[in-house]
Amino acid sequence: MLIKRVQLIRELAVRSPTSTRHRPLVLPAPEREDLIPLYECLKQMLGEHASPNSGAKATELRLEFSHGAPEIFFIDSVSKLPCGPSIYLRSFRCGL
Repeated sequence: MLIKRVQLIRELAVRSPTSTRHRPLVLPAPEREDLIPLYECLKQMLGEHASPNSGAKATELRLEFSHGAPEIFFIDSVSKLPCGPSIYLRSFRCGL
């Protein structure tokens, strides 16, 4: 992965109202098909540490595509607010 920039949660104007420590990590499948290779790569790297869905409180690792490049966001599943860094990628290649 070639990272363009990382925006920390403290740099955002909006903060998650609850603590997300010790919550499971959820990696939902992306809506865009061009993000499936990145999703599969992250799923393989995270292994058992990430599940595709969770009924409980969790931190979602959301994949989006904007300005011609993938973006990774940590989102609180309850409030739907950011709860971790935003990672903006320049490009990625998966070949694990």
